[in-house]
Amino acid sequence: MKTFSVLMWLALFAAVLFAADVDGKWKGVLNVPNMGETPVTWTFQANGNELTGSVDQGGGMVMKIKDGKIDGNKISFILPVNMQGNAMNIDYSGIVSENKIDLTLHVMGQNISYTVTKVE
Repeated sequence: MKTFSVLMWLALFAAVLFAADVDGKWKGVLNVPNMGETPVTWTFQANGNELTGSVDQGGGMVMKIKDGKIDGNKISFILPVNMQGNAMNIDYSGIVSENKIDLTLHVMGQNISYTVTKVE
């Protein structure tokens, strides 16, 4: 039983060590078919396996994420939006590397991928 406890602590420690460094600001351009390009600035903060943050797509409107999770170098979260008076959630997933995040948004049966790079 003692060996099992030690192994569990080592696994937990390793997960923390290999967690992605997602804290800070990340910029990129989202290209949505039939809507064009939109510059985006994401701000993320990790707290253990929990991810918080927001996105600024210009025009002074900042939207907060919810249900953010970190699993090693993988992140996922929901971005609640209002589309022409209709509330909806956009599911996001991403892979974090040293200076970039490859993001994919999943909405209305489509997947749209783009990359953001760390600026702070």
